[in-house]
Amino acid sequence: MTTTSSTSSTSTTSATSSSSATAKLLASLGSSTIDSSGLAEQLSAAQYAARIDAVTAKQNKITTQISDASTLKSMLSSLASSLGTRVREGDLAVTPRSPTAPWPRFPKARSPAAARPPWK
Repeated sequence: MTTTSSTSSTSTTSATSSSSATAKLLASLGSSTIDSSGLAEQLSAAQYAARIDAVTAKQNKITTQISDASTLKSMLSSLASSLGTRVREGDLAVTPRSPTAPWPRFPKARSPAAARPPWK
């Protein structure tokens, strides 16, 4: 089973783990005496090496995503705090208006009939 991940070191590690487990297995089969317990361990290591490497790669990816989400949350919290301070005390604070000052006047909107072109 071949795994591919976003980093070259993970895929290299995966290929190295699988090939080293296979090499150990083949080396033990070539000897005149067979160590059955060692052979069983090497067989299971060779069989599951690719799966273990894939799970490790997924775990690393998820850990990175969690870290990135935490960083984003921290940055948004900082932005909200800074914006709140500017609204309360700084440039974005409400400026008091004199009670005797007139309200600003805006031009009246034209009626929909007046907005239509004359040819219709």
